Amino acid sequence: MELDELKKVWKNEQPDPQWEYSRAELLMLLNNKVISFEKEVQSRDKLEILACIIVVIFFGVTFFLTSSIWQRTGSAILVVAAGFICYRLYATSKRSADKDHSKDQTMADYLKAELEFVKRQKQLLNNIFWWYILPLTIGLLCFAAGFQISPVYKYGYMGVVLLIGAIVWKLNRNTAAQRFDPLLTEIEDALHLLEENE
Repeated sequence: MELDELKKVWKNEQPDPQWEYSRAELLMLLNNKVISFEKEVQSRDKLEILACIIVVIFFGVTFFLTSSIWQRTGSAILVVAAGFICYRLYATSKRSADKDHSKDQTMADYLKAELEFVKRQKQLLNNIFWWYILPLTIGLLCFAAGFQISPVYKYGYMGVVLLIGAIVWKLNRNTAAQRFDPLLTEIEDALHLLEENE
């Protein structure tokens, strides 16, 4: 059952003994989707933070070992970028301190909190170019500028970095539209129907 069926059940003017059961069942299905989404976000954040730690360690050590000013600059940018990425992921996923986890919390309040959470995650992906791709790309390009190799290989590497950045940007924009928009619509529909039937 999906929220279209929920609308039919809630808009039915005749009392139905299964009305409460259907409403609870459909809200449980939506709740399961939200919980699944939160688990995906947590898994993504853990992997990204692990990758950032590796970047900090590798380029932090490289900063002190290399004599190239370009590679030192690139390493510094990458370390700072990795730290900022961790911060953005944490800040976006953090729940507000006043979120009510008690049994007294209404379904509408719960759905409103989840709606805000999903919106923040969508905005995070929509702005991924500025907080993720751009700083990492600049750091990698500066680092590559210090390579003592043939210009053909150096510029080839830089081209690959730019291509990967463009692909990551495009994939994340598509994910934001395909994964987040349907969930946002379902939560908004459920909220609207809850408000109609108060």
